[in-house]
Amino acid sequence: MQADHPLTRNEVIDRYKRLQQRLSGVNGFIWLGGGSALIIHNLRETTMDLDAGCTIRTMVAAQRVLGIVAEEKTVDQGYLDNCLLLTIPEFDTDLHSEAHTSFDDLEQIDGVWVYTLEACLKQKQALYARLNREKDLTDINNIKAAMARG
Repeated sequence: MQADHPLTRNEVIDRYKRLQQRLSGVNGFIWLGGGSALIIHNLRETTMDLDAGCTIRTMVAAQRVLGIVAEEKTVDQGYLDNCLLLTIPEFDTDLHSEAHTSFDDLEQIDGVWVYTLEACLKQKQALYARLNREKDLTDINNIKAAMARG
C-alpha cells in the first residue's frame, strides 16, 4: 500500500492515530516498524506507507471491524516471517501479524507505539540480508549513529 505522496512525520502520526481510533473496539494495539518507525524516531523525513504490526488476535479483530480479509504471506515471498497482511488503503497502511514482536521491542513516542531503535536495527539488518536494498543499509547506518549518540 502506497500513499499518493510521501508522508511526513505529522502525517504518519495522524494516520496512525486515526487507524487506532477506527479500531478502538479491537482489544489490542498496533505499532509501527520499518520506515514508519524511523520517521517517528526522526531518522527519516518521509515514507510512502505505514508499516504496522500487531498480534494475531488483533489482526483477527481488525479484519472483522474493517471488513477486509488479510492475505497469508510467507518467507518465500520475501517477508521476514510467515504472517497475515492486511492492506488498509484508507490509512495507507500495511498491517502485518508479528508473532515474534514482544512488548520489550516497543516504545511510545508522541502517542505512537513504535519499534525501539534496537528492534528497528534488527528488522533493517534482516531486510538488508534478505533483500540487499540500499535504503536498508542507509537506515542501518542512521540507526547505529543515533544509538551511538544515545
